[in-house]
Amino acid sequence: MQTNHRRSIGAYLIVGGITAAIYYALIGILWGLLGAHYLAAVSVAYVSAVAFHFLANRRVTFEAFHDSARRQLPRYVALAVLNYLVTLLVVGLAVRFAGLHVYVATTLAILATLVTGYVSMRRWVFARPQS
Repeated sequence: MQTNHRRSIGAYLIVGGITAAIYYALIGILWGLLGAHYLAAVSVAYVSAVAFHFLANRRVTFEAFHDSARRQLPRYVALAVLNYLVTLLVVGLAVRFAGLHVYVATTLAILATLVTGYVSMRRWVFARPQS
């Protein structure tokens, strides 16, 4: 495995960990403290965490800040929407039918999108444009 590829995987995992901390903190505030419905809390937390995730991965993980954000952002949004739908499905099913805690269900949703998110960002969202 190339050094640059290993570095980007490591950075992706660190950015993902920070993103998850932001995500869980917002869910805790919205759902746990303020009493919002768990799917509403997950939704607001998701959008907020995704904004950080885009900026951090663009700058740190894939070092793609010199490329056009106008090209990257629509691709990232498409991937985020797909991952958001997967998240709602996983969290909704895990809470409603499996009786899992919202945090456990959210962790399952993160795991469900981890690998496909990295590969999609590396090969499509932040890929260097062909000359």
